Amino acid sequence: MEWLRKIFYARLKFYIEVTSEMFLPPFKGFTYKGALGKQFKHLVCLEDYNSACSKCILRENCPYAIAFETPNSFKIDKANHEIIEHPVVLEPSLEDKQVFEPGAVITFQIILLGDIIEITPYFIFVFTKLGRRFGLGKNRKKGAGRFKLIKVNSIDERDKEHEIYSQNNATMTNPVILSGDQFFSHSEYPQSSLTFKFDTPVRIKYKSKFLLQNSDDKLHSIDFLEPLHRRLYYLYAHYFSDKKNEEPIFPNYKLPVISDQNLAWKDYTHWSDRQKRFIKIGGFKGDMVMGRENTDIWLPLLKAGSILHAGKATIYGYGKYSFE
Repeated sequence: MEWLRKIFYARLKFYIEVTSEMFLPPFKGFTYKGALGKQFKHLVCLEDYNSACSKCILRENCPYAIAFETPNSFKIDKANHEIIEHPVVLEPSLEDKQVFEPGAVITFQIILLGDIIEITPYFIFVFTKLGRRFGLGKNRKKGAGRFKLIKVNSIDERDKEHEIYSQNNATMTNPVILSGDQFFSHSEYPQSSLTFKFDTPVRIKYKSKFLLQNSDDKLHSIDFLEPLHRRLYYLYAHYFSDKKNEEPIFPNYKLPVISDQNLAWKDYTHWSDRQKRFIKIGGFKGDMVMGRENTDIWLPLLKAGSILHAGKATIYGYGKYSFE
């Protein structure tokens, strides 16, 4: 899995200060992504806002289309389906708190992959405009949900934060670029087992069904590792390789065993502007224990997934996990 080394990315941490009472749902990823995507398109779109990106001749080079309506420029799976892996991963705060008073500070992270790092200023500008003019959450038309973007920090490989933007300074410095080599630099892990914690729903479709949607289902290591490998390979193929038509080949390594698990399906409901209705998007959450036998060879993949997330809907913040 040496191809993982060719991936590069940036981790950005946004700090916003609430200036008028803000009402957010328990899971905030849908709100952040919806507001960000809408204002981003208003900012850069040269066509009518309601026009479809798929019909625009600029879609291959448009920052909005690349980030949020990723062009289907290649087909690489056996069923000849078009594969879309967004180069943007959202990490909302995990607290369930829903009402924020003026003065409260909220943080969230955005991970940018590949060349899209170059448009970091667009993300910063959109959030400054979003906070001042439109806000987040409920009752925005009544003036609720306003905020100011205090600062944006770039996080390095040691999780140290470096300020790249401040409300007191109109200039911006470049974010720290992180290499896929980081996936191969392992911390000291216990010799007996690895404990995984799935912080946001992991939405994995494997063999035509979503894993653990049925309460009687059990997760096996192949169910998690094969879709994770496929997602990360599609990211690599789309943004870091010239060989876009190659299918991912799952390595023939021995598989570790999941010795214990406490996982359950969790649905979140959100309003879809595109479908004009409320929809449910679910995935499994909880924790599991994986035996250490046969895990070393999989550690680069597992570490990459812990940073770039697993499964579908990662642009909303789904698929976040950690292990130790």
